[in-house]
Amino acid sequence: MGKSSPSVPTPANPTTVANAQTTSNLSTAAGQQALNNVNQVGPNGSVSYNQTGTYTDPSTGTQLPTYTQTTSLDPLSQAILQGTKQAGASLIPTAQTLATQAGTSATTPLNFGGTNNNIIQGGPQALDQNATNAIYAGDTALLDPTFKQQQTDLQDQLSRRGIDVGSDAYSNAQTQLGTQQNQQRTAALGNATGQGITSANNMFGMALQGQNQNLNQQQLAQSNPLNLLSQIYGGGSPTAA
Repeated sequence: MGKSSPSVPTPANPTTVANAQTTSNLSTAAGQQALNNVNQVGPNGSVSYNQTGTYTDPSTGTQLPTYTQTTSLDPLSQAILQGTKQAGASLIPTAQTLATQAGTSATTPLNFGGTNNNIIQGGPQALDQNATNAIYAGDTALLDPTFKQQQTDLQDQLSRRGIDVGSDAYSNAQTQLGTQQNQQRTAALGNATGQGITSANNMFGMALQGQNQNLNQQQLAQSNPLNLLSQIYGGGSPTAA
């Protein structure tokens, strides 16, 4: 009698094997999750876990527990949190007002005009004609009496020397005196003009300083609502101007 061939075992159903593996993995994960859900108690409160339901895996039908984590603060911490929220809620109307102001101020262009803008437009090289005229008038007011006395003295001197009015010598002496006096007037005008330029330069500097201060104030007015709004929501301090 011949030997019979051994029977070939029936292969396992892949779906069954996969489901079994999935069920095992889910059970392991559920067990690990349960081990991790450790209630905690600290100086500021506690954290607790409670099973509040189940989840059914659609492929295997395995039921897994679901948990809810609950965090509880101690009475003092709870009171502080509640007070902080209430304070924040009370600032909502203020924040809305600041937001409106910030939207308006941020889109308002800076105003470079002003009462001294014409001085700035003239530049530092401009001439303060009013200052020049006033200084020149003051200088000539001092020179005129001297010029008048010089004229009188010259006429007396020419008369004593017997030089007649209308003669060449008389005309030359008068012309020479007039030239000297005109030179002094020209020097006085040059001095007055120089001081007028200096005055204009000083006025330009002061006008520019005033404009810069005005622009800084406008920029502060633009940024202030946004800085205050940032302080309310971010807890920081307003940006220094």
